[in-house]
Amino acid sequence: MKSKRGGLTLNRKKHDRWYISDADESQEKWLVGDISDKPQESWGVPLWHIAQLMEETILIIRTKDAEPREKWFAANRLRELLQECSWDLNLSDLTDIYRDKKADNIIGYDTVAISTFVGQLLAEYPKP
Repeated sequence: MKSKRGGLTLNRKKHDRWYISDADESQEKWLVGDISDKPQESWGVPLWHIAQLMEETILIIRTKDAEPREKWFAANRLRELLQECSWDLNLSDLTDIYRDKKADNIIGYDTVAISTFVGQLLAEYPKP
């Protein structure tokens, strides 16, 4: 399904996700960085840093001695980071791991899928 407004085209992809394209530009120009190289940032933050933040939040959530409030803040931060990653077109292959695996928990996604995603992100974007 397509909708054209002011020179921009709204396209509906599979899974009812919308993306915007410009008739005068290829999709590659909308992506962060050069698509011939693996992107190193998402929304201006190094991907290795995002991966480490996610790993730290998971460790806090798994720690038996952590305060419930601390776990709550970590889970909310992890949810925010996952949502931001899901919006980054450069990470669409990786975010496919968890994006459609919703769960009824504070994070909103299946915990096994989240762990798999974070492990892949850490492997692909190690700290320099």
